[in-house]
Amino acid sequence: MLGYADDAIIVTAVLRGVVRHVGIDTVRAHWPGTDDGFDTLARLTGIRASTR
Repeated sequence: MLGYADDAIIVTAVLRGVVRHVGIDTVRAHWPGTDDGFDTLARLTGIRASTR
């Protein structure tokens, strides 16, 4: 269980850092998945995903 928990923490920290550096619009533009998938990831990681 600890393996998954630390992975989730690292992914969250990296994603937040990338969004701060390049902006949410750039991250969304390069997202290979669906809009719903991105919105879910954004909600779970605490980044703002309201721009479409």
